[in-house]
Amino acid sequence: MRKIFSILLFVLLVAVLFFAGIVCMGVVQAVSKPSVPEFTAKYVNHPYERQPTTTTNPYTGETTITSPGGTYDNWTLSITVKNQKFTSTKDSSGNWTQLFYDVAYKGAFEDTWQILHGPSTSLSSYIPASKSSTTVIDLSDWRFWEVPNGGKIDVKVQALIGSQTEGMGAGGVPGGWYATYVFHGETGEWSSIQTVTINRDVVTPTQPPSASRDTPEASFGEENNQLDAELFDLDWMVVSAALFVGVVVLACVAVYEKRKTVRYTRDTQKQTTS
Repeated sequence: MRKIFSILLFVLLVAVLFFAGIVCMGVVQAVSKPSVPEFTAKYVNHPYERQPTTTTNPYTGETTITSPGGTYDNWTLSITVKNQKFTSTKDSSGNWTQLFYDVAYKGAFEDTWQILHGPSTSLSSYIPASKSSTTVIDLSDWRFWEVPNGGKIDVKVQALIGSQTEGMGAGGVPGGWYATYVFHGETGEWSSIQTVTINRDVVTPTQPPSASRDTPEASFGEENNQLDAELFDLDWMVVSAALFVGVVVLACVAVYEKRKTVRYTRDTQKQTTS
């Protein structure tokens, strides 16, 4: 019986080590390729109010209006991307992977795409996904000032999972002005194309603009984009199994120690009696 118990205890210890190894390997693993993103695109106006500005003559006290103020248009090409689930892991450099997006656009009747970010741009920090169910990317109207009413723009979106490190900036200074970023990870396929018609005559209700991602701040240093929601999202069964086996092992050890104590006490009493 004692031999069988020892074998069982050994098997359980091996199982615990096995499951622990799986869990640890789940943290540092190959980055999975992101799926093609789903998104909607529309041309919207986020008008804003500007207060009038005045100057006062220092000698006469007369007030002059220098700017009348009023309501000003703020047109943007607003892209809403449905965030996909992913498991944030550590790459070979110890960086937590994140979900990013990139956007490409062009005139509907031309062939050359303008890619928002990437190695060919001066600011190549990709757009980090938000921690909500969607990520909103607003492209400022200055990109489309030549597009007349009725003009059409093609848009597509790409998802990336990985991390990015800051490269050299102007003058060869790391992280300096116009620094580029190097992406490490998996790049997904471009989405299908959506065509947006420019119409600046549409009256839209006043609404605050979403957080613009046209020129996003570098997010390569953020440790856990969606980490708190997604880490081990696919491994909870493994973790639970490992914890269960651990509890069983501890229980077996406790029972073994108790039996050992009882046996020792019994043997001691026999020796005392004899």
